[in-house]
Parts: sequence; C-alpha cells; structure tokens
Amino acid sequence: GWPRSDGIWAVPYEVSASRVTGAPFLVTQRGMAPSVSVDGTLVFGSFQGPTNVQLVLVDRRGDVQNTIGQPQAEIGHLSLSPDERQVAVTATVEKNTDIWIYDMGHGPQVRLTYDPALDAGGIWSPKGDSLLFYSARSGAGDIYRRTADGTGAAYQLTSGKLQEWPDFWSREMLGYTIDQPKTRGDLWIMPQATNALPTALRQTPFQEHMQSLSPDGRHLAYASDETGRMEIYVTRFPSGAGKWRVSRFGGMWPRWSDQGDELFYIEGEESFYVVRDAMMAVSVPTE
Repeated sequence: GWPRSDGIWAVPYEVSASRVTGAPFLVTQRGMAPSVSVDGTLVFGSFQGPTNVQLVLVDRRGDVQNTIGQPQAEIGHLSLSPDERQVAVTATVEKNTDIWIYDMGHGPQVRLTYDPALDAGGIWSPKGDSLLFYSARSGAGDIYRRTADGTGAAYQLTSGKLQEWPDFWSREMLGYTIDQPKTRGDLWIMPQATNALPTALRQTPFQEHMQSLSPDGRHLAYASDETGRMEIYVTRFPSGAGKWRVSRFGGMWPRWSDQGDELFYIEGEESFYVVRDAMMAVSVPTE
C-alpha cells in the first residue's frame, strides 16, 4: 500500500505505459506545495512545525494597540461577538482543532469544543449568547450550535452527505456554504422562520464561499474564483440580483464595517496555513 506519512514523496513512473515502475520514496519530511520545473528542479515550501500565533488588536495604520489572549498554534476564523467583548477563534492545541473564545480585555481564553474531530469556524448569534460552528464529528461535516458559556451539549443543526459551513447568522437568516461535487462551493440561505426551507443564493460551477452580510441586511459580500483566483464580490440580499467585484488582486474573508459603507478583506491568496499579502479596506456605496 501507499505510505501514510507527511512530507513530499515521489514514485517512479513510466509515462509511455502510464504505470508506476517502483516503490514510492520520501524526498523530504517537512515539505509542502511542491512544483517541478522542465529541467527537473524541485521547488517546495519548508514546514518547520507548528508556529504559535498571537492575536492582536490594530488600528487603521496596522499598528498594534493590544494583544489578546495567549499565543496558540494556527489561529484562524475570527468572529467578534456583537458586544465586541469577546472573539471566537479556531485554534489547534495538542493536534486537536477546536473553537476557543478570547476575552478582548485581559480575561481568560476558554475552550468551547472538545470533540476529537475537527471543530472550526465559530459564528456568533445576533444576541451573542451562542455560536454556530462546523464540525466533522458526524462524518461529512455539519453545522452545530452551542451556548457561548459552554453549558449543555452541542446541537446538530444540519445533516447530510455534503460539507456545510456556517458563514453568517442574522435575526432573519442563516447563511452557509455547501460543498457539492458538481458545483463546488455554493451559497445557501435559510430563514429563521419556523418550517422555512433553505434556498440557494449562488450555485455555479465556481467556488463561492465566505459570505458576509451587511449590517442593514441589504447586501452580501462573498469570495468567488470565477476569474481563476479568489476575488471579493457584493450582491443584493436576499434576492442575489446584481454582482459587483470590489477586489483587484485577489481577496478572501470579507467583513463589513459597523456602518456598512466599507469592506475589509485579505488581499492575495491562501496557501495551506499561510495567508499572503495584506488586509485591505474599500468603500462600498450601497444605495
């Protein structure tokens, strides 16, 4: 069988016969994202092991104003609570990825999930008393809900054979992404009304995800790779009518300002755990 190990591996292969001619062998144990040139030169990234990340608060110039919590490995998927006193993050501790809640002041950081399976992408409720998150504990990956203080068990909100990832949670709507084999990432919304059925807002051959709803609930920002790389777009909500591209050189993780007239996003591309380039801000007229 094939070796089950991290790193970059190679295997002898006869192109004319389309067959493997030898056993696989390890090239480097701490490598990732390999690329081979025409002359056979191998270029790859070197992974030196888990690196602790410190969460910080910065001003508009990018100057650090305060540190938040203690350093942890692979912090990501930040979600600020409605009262701006706490921030939910996805962090890895002892090879287990879970949802953690940091106090924006100098309080403790609290672990919200403990399941051995991947738990990630916490999204606050409008009242700030609970969170939605993605979990692989049930198989393919579903959306779960749990109170922010950690009491009680996590409640499974969705179930199925496809991955479903929460994006936003408003008083009227829940927005989430479904990964489908044919149409890849699709944007779905589900009204909070009783017995309401979910509907697809964007269902195309392209990868679309990372929804962010404007404060007034009239516009939706999201990321799509329809140009060949991830860019940020804005559409009317909930109709999905119209589409405006607001990024120029790649974009991910859009977030609205409190006034809803500005979008923040990460410019560039994401490679494994590394996000390149810079945080950007752009004015978005929504009238």
